[in-house]
Parts: sequence; structure tokens; C-alpha cells
Amino acid sequence: MLRRNTRLRKYLYRNSLEGKERLIYEKMRKIREALQEGKPIPTELRNEEAVLR
Repeated sequence: MLRRNTRLRKYLYRNSLEGKERLIYEKMRKIREALQEGKPIPTELRNEEAVLR
């Protein structure tokens, strides 16, 4: 039972990390596209722009 709980915990942890990484990647992609096209950076990403660069 303990092994099963440990495996489940690791699985959930890995999935949460993948989700976070995917969100960060999508935000960086949106900022990059806006800069390449000469458009303003989306308002929801303006505060995070300096951190994501």
C-alpha cells in the first residue's frame, strides 16, 4: 500500500510540473510572437514579461 501511494504521489507531482512548464512555455511563446509581429504585449502578460524573458 505504501509503494502504491508513493507512486501515485510521484505521478501527480510530475504531472503538475508538466502543467506548470507548459503554461510558462505558452506565455513565453505569446510574448515572443507579439514582439516579432510588432504588436503590443498582451495585458495579462505585461507584469510577467521581465521575468519570462
